[in-house]
Amino acid sequence: MGIAYTAKGEYDAAVEDFDHAIKLYPTNAPKNYPPIAPVYNNRAYAYAHKGDYGRAIADFTRSIELDPRSFGPYLTRAVVYLYAGKLSEALADLNTLDAKNPNKSPYTALWLDIVSKRANQPSRMREQATTQIDMSKWPAPLVRLHLGELTTAEVLSAADDPSPGIKQRHMCEANFYSGERALQQGGKDEAARLFRLAAAGCVRKNFLEYVGANAELRQLATPR
Repeated sequence: MGIAYTAKGEYDAAVEDFDHAIKLYPTNAPKNYPPIAPVYNNRAYAYAHKGDYGRAIADFTRSIELDPRSFGPYLTRAVVYLYAGKLSEALADLNTLDAKNPNKSPYTALWLDIVSKRANQPSRMREQATTQIDMSKWPAPLVRLHLGELTTAEVLSAADDPSPGIKQRHMCEANFYSGERALQQGGKDEAARLFRLAAAGCVRKNFLEYVGANAELRQLATPR
């Protein structure tokens, strides 16, 4: 029910059900009992959607403590750290993920590029594109965008796919990472336009791009 409420955008109800699930979890659960770590992870997503980054970080941290072999919470916690303004912590999580996870993800490289540039630190994107990322398939166009090799229009064209579901996911990502690129170049209005498209087009609310688009829109709407 918590997951269903999150998918509907009813985050308070989602948190309430995740709270209840955690309270019901046996103190001495048998080995074959479903793990509790994913519940904390899911509640963290609901908190992140609400902009409650402190509680989201605490839940992602608890998820990592309960299941240290899971790499996913490191990426999601890094993204929340970014929007909470904790850039050093975000970089630490992304570097840990990049070092420990044998399955090198281009999405980790993309977020590492975004956070590094925001922290005024050198990006490793070009090195990763050469040694870690399969540049023959999606999301290679997103990587090339952040390397300055493609334009937003070219990335949106590359997002096309005969499968409607795949195309929708690609467009969600293309709009979000294009928004990040526009933001890096100082184009706040264009970034906001692309983030709005990403937020509207990301059907699954557990996509980091959906969380990121809404977080960026909140920050762009806040006077600095």
